[in-house]
Amino acid sequence: MNCISISYRNTPLRIRECCAFSPEEKETFEKKALLLGITGCVVVSTCNRVEIYFTGDGRMIPKIEALFMKEKQIEEALFKKSICVYSQEGALRHLMKVSCGLDSMVLGEDEILRQVKEAYQASMEGKRCDYECNLAFQEAFHVAKAVKTDTELSKTPVSIGTLAAHRVMEFLKKQEKALGGNVLLVGATGKIGGIVARNLLDKEGIHLFLTGRSHNRKQEFFSREENADFVPYEKRYEYINQADVIISATKSPHYTFTKEETALAFQERKKRLFLDLAVPCDVDGEIGKLPHTEIINIDDFKMLSKENNAIKLKEMEKAQIYMEEGLEEIKKALSYHELQKHMEALQELTKKKGISHVLYQLRDRLTGNEIQALVEGLKEVTGEK
Repeated sequence: MNCISISYRNTPLRIRECCAFSPEEKETFEKKALLLGITGCVVVSTCNRVEIYFTGDGRMIPKIEALFMKEKQIEEALFKKSICVYSQEGALRHLMKVSCGLDSMVLGEDEILRQVKEAYQASMEGKRCDYECNLAFQEAFHVAKAVKTDTELSKTPVSIGTLAAHRVMEFLKKQEKALGGNVLLVGATGKIGGIVARNLLDKEGIHLFLTGRSHNRKQEFFSREENADFVPYEKRYEYINQADVIISATKSPHYTFTKEETALAFQERKKRLFLDLAVPCDVDGEIGKLPHTEIINIDDFKMLSKENNAIKLKEMEKAQIYMEEGLEEIKKALSYHELQKHMEALQELTKKKGISHVLYQLRDRLTGNEIQALVEGLKEVTGEK
């Protein structure tokens, strides 16, 4: 397996925005990738990363890179500067790190596992995930579950959504809002927006004005809350003046708030905080130039996550052990899968020339450690001591 990765670690938000894939684009890319000669492909696209996992030897990497650049209309020099490439064991280890939340901006977050699972499931349903991809992702999920269950990394999960809610409360406290404040949340029916809303609903004195582009069960759930009101998306600017904090977390390709309309909506002179949790950005960056206005976007949460990460770093050693065990399981399964392809020929050779001939032939092809491992395995199978 190989992986081409663009992530928050070495790529700014403006580049990640250009490289992000919609569900339809992921399906199209995976289909085109298969036509190049690979047998499995999974595209993972989140706010903080875009990653292409695919089977095949190293000769396929330039082909997938070229397809990526063509599909996203990105210049080669910029693309090469932004990507990290992982091959074989490195790709398997990276997939496990990502699934366990060990490569996330917020160390140990749970949200990434759901996103990777959804990408894998879409590829499986479309028959674009071969044996090697399936094995790698399934083992990565198994390891992630173990890490979640047995380490403090997952017992204190913190996602971008929960960090955003915490930042809202910090801002209101600084403004001496003793009784809380008003929060306008655009994208409340989405995944990240829903997490933020649920966190803020637990805070005393917070009143939420929620809006989303579509009606769904989340809207019905939030509508039952006394401190939450759903308002029409088209009227979001009418509520911006009442809000102390404005949060936007949609999948819209366009700004949900522009500088001109926001400036017109501001009537009361007070400090306001905009939290932009979307990729591409929802909030026009020029809004930050308006008086008494601050914008925080996804990349700014790197600083907010440092304290949380420091605590969780202590549990990384245990998580690494689970990862290495999982990696060994994948390597064993892939090797045995390859062996099965030669089983019929091996049985025929053994039948003709005997097991001694087969073992003698292996002797000249294996290292001392490999022969010792074979001996130990045979002892266990035959019950010898």
